[in-house]
Amino acid sequence: MSAATTTTTTTAVGSDPTTSVSHAWEDNRSQNAWDQAVREDATGRIVVASGDTLAQAIRKRRKRLTQNDYAQRNRRVVRDMIRYVYVLIDVSRWMRVKDPVLPPGTRIDVTVAHLQHFVQEYYDQNPLSQLGFVLLKNGEAEILTQLSSSSKTHKLALDSVAQMAAAEGPSGGGEFSLQNGLELAGRSLGHQPSHGSREIVLVTAALSTCDPGYLLTETLPRLRQAQIRVSCLALNAELHVCRKLADETHGVLGVCLDRAHLRDWLRSQTVPPPTLPSRPHGCALVRMGFPTRIIADGPEFVHATRQQTVLARTAYTCPVCQAKNAALPADCAVCGLQLVLAPHLARSFHHLFPVPPFREVQPDTAVVSNSQVPVVASRQLRFACPDCHQVFCVDCDAFLHESLHNCPGCLCR
Repeated sequence: MSAATTTTTTTAVGSDPTTSVSHAWEDNRSQNAWDQAVREDATGRIVVASGDTLAQAIRKRRKRLTQNDYAQRNRRVVRDMIRYVYVLIDVSRWMRVKDPVLPPGTRIDVTVAHLQHFVQEYYDQNPLSQLGFVLLKNGEAEILTQLSSSSKTHKLALDSVAQMAAAEGPSGGGEFSLQNGLELAGRSLGHQPSHGSREIVLVTAALSTCDPGYLLTETLPRLRQAQIRVSCLALNAELHVCRKLADETHGVLGVCLDRAHLRDWLRSQTVPPPTLPSRPHGCALVRMGFPTRIIADGPEFVHATRQQTVLARTAYTCPVCQAKNAALPADCAVCGLQLVLAPHLARSFHHLFPVPPFREVQPDTAVVSNSQVPVVASRQLRFACPDCHQVFCVDCDAFLHESLHNCPGCLCR
């Protein structure tokens, strides 16, 4: 296939000198790293000056999550409970170099490590949804894993990507082709049921794309017609074509600032986005089955996928065709019925009623919710629920919003 190289314009990040720096290498102030890391107390002892720095980091992260997290931004949003997401990973030559913002290792090493956590978080937040991965290198696109509900399959495949990149070295990878990746993922998503959201998440460090055709005039209209949302994360600099794709398909675009920002941006993609404005806000009935768990006396053949069977003692029997499936949630390997458990449905509905973001309170006036004892004025951050006014520490605040998705004070009212 003949390819025509299209170079896209880039937008510099952090060009305004009046704004606060986002990278360590951008900080050209007079103080060096030692002066910022350590200080002296009243007695002259050297102490680590991490109190204010940690508090500022927590505040920045909370602000960033509030801006990116759809669940914390608006409580009255129509969402799709079933999602079909393809993650496009750039493994071209642009990802084979080290980045001072993403130490240690190369960009692909850091990206794969964070995607491993993303897979686990995605299925925890979206147990009824499916996920797949596509690799972009040498001007081509290839499917790494098909859309499925198996987190183990995706994690093993991501491990092979890191090994492949290490074996090929910095000279491998070739050029980056965005159009080929979008076309490949779009064809697969176009066959998915209309009651679920179709999404593409791109992670790239390329500053140009080598495409066989015209992306904005050929591929973009097809993506809009298929109601596919495209979100992009640039590890290097913002690409104009990625900005155009995100804006036209109602996706989001981010430019990586550091490892924490990369983690938070990927975590924000685990939250179901609002339904596209072009889609009708109706209700679609989806057939689901609640299988029966059986334990055999000895190993038996059970369906892991439509093409693969494994030996196992524990299986889940489909209520329609009585076929034995290895894990849940999954589509029955024989009749195709979606098999789920009651906890899977319960975990999918917490996005409709998210916990509101807690407000920061002064330490000297805060009261711990489980002790009712005033807290001595300190550097510890405290946050209060705006509904029940109970106060929680930083760790509890993160646990309630990211894992439990409920406020204990509100549940006791």
